[in-house]
This record gives sequence, structure tokens and C-alpha cells, in this order.
Amino acid sequence: MPATSAPPPRYATPTTPATTLVITSTIRQIQHHRCIRWTGDQVEAGVPTSTHYLGEGLKAWLPDLKAAAEARPCD
Repeated sequence: MPATSAPPPRYATPTTPATTLVITSTIRQIQHHRCIRWTGDQVEAGVPTSTHYLGEGLKAWLPDLKAAAEARPCD
């Protein structure tokens, strides 16, 4: 059966409104709770848009990461 290519879904939130920014990548390595490595095409068009929305995503994600890290007991 041939593979079909459907457009990716767009999810809008107050932090990440629906845009035409599409990021594709391939997961290369996963170490549970430690590491994710991926590869994919670099952004060649729409650099300001990519930079803005990726930056906003990181700003929203970082407080959650900090809270999770601080909630873990030190070994």
C-alpha cells in the first residue's frame, strides 16, 4: 500500500497560534529521561517567523522544565 502524505495538523494555543511554520525532523537517538537527538533540514526561509515561534515555545516550556527539575530529589 503506498504511503499518503497528509498535511500536518495545526494546533493553536495562546502561546503558539496556528501558523504556516512546519518543522520536520527524524529522531536519531532517545535515552529515556535523558537525551533526544534528531536531524532535519535547516530553516532556509522564514527565519524571523521560525525564530519567534521557537523562542516563544522555549519560554513557555522552560518554567515547566525548571519546576520538574526542582521537584526531583537530589541523588
